[in-house]
Amino acid sequence: MNDVKTCGSGSCGSMVNKCKMMKAVLIVVFGLLFFAKAMMWVSAETVNIVWPILVIIGGLGKFCPCKNCAGQSACCK
Repeated sequence: MNDVKTCGSGSCGSMVNKCKMMKAVLIVVFGLLFFAKAMMWVSAETVNIVWPILVIIGGLGKFCPCKNCAGQSACCK
């Protein structure tokens, strides 16, 4: 019988939820950045500096593995 808990179950799923939440936040911030540029709330120079930083942060997040209770990779896709 398999005793491995699934994503989101109990405290073990909290790390998986944090991983998914971080990805969602980065995508929203990325979109808002370009929306703010289109609305002329921020300059093009600001966008040209900030968007690569957001991509780097997202890439660095890939180095931090999401694990489930058994220490195996969880469903962080």
